[in-house]
Amino acid sequence: MDLEQRPGAGNGRALVATVLAVLGVFFALDAAVVEPSRTRVAFIVLSVLMILGAGAALGAAVAVRRRR
Repeated sequence: MDLEQRPGAGNGRALVATVLAVLGVFFALDAAVVEPSRTRVAFIVLSVLMILGAGAALGAAVAVRRRR
């Protein structure tokens, strides 16, 4: 019996996007609390990159889903 593997949330693509978005939001909130410094700028840049990565991962997951 060959079972066809169907793409879904269980394959990890949606999970990667969710984790990146949540971490990005946490870093952004942390940067909002910290006093102005290089660390704050680094947290803001890191949070923006994580949120952009989440969007890219989610876009890739949707593209793969549409192709199948």
